[in-house]
Amino acid sequence: MEEVNGQIDTIKAEEARLDGERLIITNYAKAVGLDAAGWLAMINDGKSAAEVMKSMDKAREEAKRKAADEAERQKKQAEYDAAMAKLAEDK
Repeated sequence: MEEVNGQIDTIKAEEARLDGERLIITNYAKAVGLDAAGWLAMINDGKSAAEVMKSMDKAREEAKRKAADEAERQKKQAEYDAAMAKLAEDK
């Protein structure tokens, strides 16, 4: 009986820990402007809140880098288009 009670206590403690980790990720996602749903799945898969937060930070940095790269590409395309238009005018 004590063994069963010990297992029940362990399960309850794990559930409480997971609830806390889910709350941490939900609040962090809100703070950084991400949707928590996909990140919560990582908690359910056994990752810690710290690991998930690191992944979230990496994803945010990657998104920022991609946005900066796209902005640079668009700027260069606009410069190219302007140069080609000027060249066509000069003919």
